Amino acid sequence: MLDDARLLVTESHEQVVRLYHRTPAGVVTELDAAEGSLAFDEGRAPYATLRASALIPESTAAFDAIDPRTGSSLILHAGYMLEGAEEVEQVASVRLDSRGAARPADRMELVALGAEQALMEWNPLVSQRTIAHHHTAGSAIAGIIQWALPATLSVAVDPDTEVRFLEAADEPIVIDATADALDVALDIADRAGLWVYDQGDGHWRVRRRPTEAGQSSVILNVGENGTVIDTTAQLARNAGSPERSWANVVVVIHEWSDRDKGQQRSVGWAAVTSGPMSVENAGRKVVTYRRSTPAAPGSASRAAASLLRRHATRGRQVSLRAIAAWWVRPGDTASVQLPQGPQQRLIVARVEFGLSDGTMRIDLRHPETFDITTGE
Repeated sequence: MLDDARLLVTESHEQVVRLYHRTPAGVVTELDAAEGSLAFDEGRAPYATLRASALIPESTAAFDAIDPRTGSSLILHAGYMLEGAEEVEQVASVRLDSRGAARPADRMELVALGAEQALMEWNPLVSQRTIAHHHTAGSAIAGIIQWALPATLSVAVDPDTEVRFLEAADEPIVIDATADALDVALDIADRAGLWVYDQGDGHWRVRRRPTEAGQSSVILNVGENGTVIDTTAQLARNAGSPERSWANVVVVIHEWSDRDKGQQRSVGWAAVTSGPMSVENAGRKVVTYRRSTPAAPGSASRAAASLLRRHATRGRQVSLRAIAAWWVRPGDTASVQLPQGPQQRLIVARVEFGLSDGTMRIDLRHPETFDITTGE
């Protein structure tokens, strides 16, 4: 689709952005959107968030149909005008979560979220699903998604995610009316060192989270013919909520009730033990997670290590504003040339596209260069 645009993104070009509303019955209406953003964030569930300000349709029926309670969705198409022809494709299809209306300005404020939100809201009520020792992680996660959300378009499971994640000492995991299906899926992913998310179009992905730079999907540079508009860099020990801040120690505590044994508890931890940000050199900065699924200490420790790999890369952030490259997603590698220093190959952690100004804000993290020790 945008292969030609990838070659020409540094040249002068016109961007094309179109926003549509789709009812559950499949009726599609184009909206007059003035501004907004589309964000993809590897550290957040839902992974995809679309925000838009649009004119209220003249048709009362069309306006009334834009109702988040019905399961309607927003669809975003974006791309470029290249040599007089449009190179445009769908970049998001996400469920509408809220609609605000302002009069007499006649504007709507719309928010739509990826399918993780639907999984979060779902409950099995009287049915249940058991995840046993013979299950592998990728298939177990895919099974949860397809059981809870049968209208899911697809769940792509990478072959290297099919690993056992329950230890001999672990109890089977039961999803029933007392459990959160998304929490269970994320817990399994953490134990196995995986990443699960709706790609922002109804197609889910279960994969390993990149820890090393790979082949670059975009080149970001400053200067003549560069795509970078401005840059910021931040070093922080405490920034944002604990779940999104830097840490060099993660503790995972599982607490659950067993019908025969009563209240149960297990604890696992992981710590950075090499480099300048190790616990020995930087002191302990601890983030604690509490979970309600049954788990042996070894499983809790593996989940802690998985979570620590994310936290340990968050204290050093490079953020760029650049010409929108609509194909870029978290987990991609970007070749970055800043005003000072050599070219670097960094990993995309978050990207947010502006719907009206043709730019993107991209947050980058450095590849992992530290050792982790776990314990119980």
